[in-house]
Amino acid sequence: MALTPIDIQNKEFSKSGRKGYDSTEVNDYLDQVIKDYAAVVEENTQLKTKVADFEAQSAQIEDMKGSVTQSILVAQEAADRLKRTADESAKKTLTQAQEEAQRMVADATAKSNAMMTDAQTKSETILNDAANDNEKLATETDAIKQDTLDFRSKMQTLLQAQLELINRPDWDATLEQKGMSKAPASAAYNEKKANETVDTAATDSVNSDSADEVQTSILLPADEAEKHV
Repeated sequence: MALTPIDIQNKEFSKSGRKGYDSTEVNDYLDQVIKDYAAVVEENTQLKTKVADFEAQSAQIEDMKGSVTQSILVAQEAADRLKRTADESAKKTLTQAQEEAQRMVADATAKSNAMMTDAQTKSETILNDAANDNEKLATETDAIKQDTLDFRSKMQTLLQAQLELINRPDWDATLEQKGMSKAPASAAYNEKKANETVDTAATDSVNSDSADEVQTSILLPADEAEKHV
């Protein structure tokens, strides 16, 4: 068992013979030993306290290191999770953007094709209508031409028949039977007839705006028209 300063102080030495130890020297020496030993014990106690404090601080530091390490691990895990989430979100966003772009392109293509098809259909309809109108116009033109030719032929036939009727020799015989001569009418009759014609023309000119007139026109070719001017 280690000695304490009290043990050293209470230590008694036995004396042998007459020449024993000088008690004063022994006591002085023991006092010095006690003093030094007490200092050593105090220092040792302080060192133990410091060691205990260091051990406590070391344990606290180890705890802090463990806590910091755990925090670092948690932070690293959170960072990895956040990175994975960000990557997944970025991939999802990119995929959605690509799908939206493809959809927009598909819609634009479909609308463009529809517009082109509609325009082509309308163009074909317009061309077909124009072709039909041209064909109809050509048919109507041919019909008018044919009607004009038929009318001209009928008029020629009718006029020819009238001329033949007028030029028949029995007209003179008929006039003679009625007591009519082939001499022209008298001057007085011609003057009276001329006056009636002028009066009739003036009356017709005044009433032309209110009267309902039916006019018959004969379509003649250019050369025939020039002959009758």
